[in-house]
Amino acid sequence: MAEEALRAKVPILMIDVKGDLPNLLLSFPRFDPTDLLPWVEPAASSEDKPVEQVAQELNEARRQSLEAWSIGEAELKSFVRHRDIRVITPGSSAGELLHVLSSLERRSPRWDSDPEAARDALSAAVSLVLRLLGRDPDPAKSREHVLLSVLAELHLRRGEAADLATLLQDLKEPPIDKIGALDIDAFLPKTERKSLAAA
Repeated sequence: MAEEALRAKVPILMIDVKGDLPNLLLSFPRFDPTDLLPWVEPAASSEDKPVEQVAQELNEARRQSLEAWSIGEAELKSFVRHRDIRVITPGSSAGELLHVLSSLERRSPRWDSDPEAARDALSAAVSLVLRLLGRDPDPAKSREHVLLSVLAELHLRRGEAADLATLLQDLKEPPIDKIGALDIDAFLPKTERKSLAAA
């Protein structure tokens, strides 16, 4: 199903608990046994056959299997050309690391093209931080949410990251004097900012 969705240019997100779906990255654009050589050495040693022979046999089995579904090299080339597979591996460097707070850690290009969507993503990241701290994550009610969002957006609009270390420094020494019409100390007193930073 994943391959058919990709062939139809339908974006998909797959959560793989078994670990076999990254094999989609082994979609070679042709029937050439040399493409398989790096992947057949364990099979070759267990069958006591030359690596090249195992690669040739696997390549022929692959060709026959795909041709039974009317998939030839033209279809393979099109599939490979139009797919862009990313393997995201939380907690492991085996693939692409997952950044839960990516809206803070990395500046999104959406700040230039769609600031409203970028602000929504930022709000979600700030809510996550506050939820992890056991504090009110509601962007409409939480003064801590408002302050962190304003501070983060200030950096992100300037093309900078707004990671936690940066926000901690801003809580200690705010780079702004006011939030709306209120002085920052009236909006969120220094003692409360210090408590938030400590948390």
